[in-house]
Amino acid sequence: MAKRHRRERVEDLLLEVVSEVFRKLKDPGIPSEGLVTFLRIEVAKDLASADVRYSYLGDKSKLDDLHQALIRSRSFFRKEINRVVKLRKIPELKFHLDRSMEKGSEILGLLERVRIQEGREAGDGRAGESTDQSTGNESGSPT
Repeated sequence: MAKRHRRERVEDLLLEVVSEVFRKLKDPGIPSEGLVTFLRIEVAKDLASADVRYSYLGDKSKLDDLHQALIRSRSFFRKEINRVVKLRKIPELKFHLDRSMEKGSEILGLLERVRIQEGREAGDGRAGESTDQSTGNESGSPT
């Protein structure tokens, strides 16, 4: 249990450092527009490697350039991590695109469209269909 707890602390610390180092990164492959977010880091039990999950909200045509820039910058990340974090082993970083934020944003958009459509249908349904309870006649209809 103690090793797992330590690993979680290392993951949290690495996530913080990787996010900070990314802001310093100067690479032509990194898009100037859009949002890159590092979501989580999963460190192997032996601390030899770490899977870095990131998301990108922006021009989808820039995804490959961003991924290649992250791969090219692995040694810079490790050097900066080593400067800030004192570990016996600095994990080898493996970057993986995580599309969960993108998918979540799409789902929220779809839910909003459904809500708007239901609101319109509910509004249209009430427009000419109110009934007079005493006679059972619809208002606005000739009797």
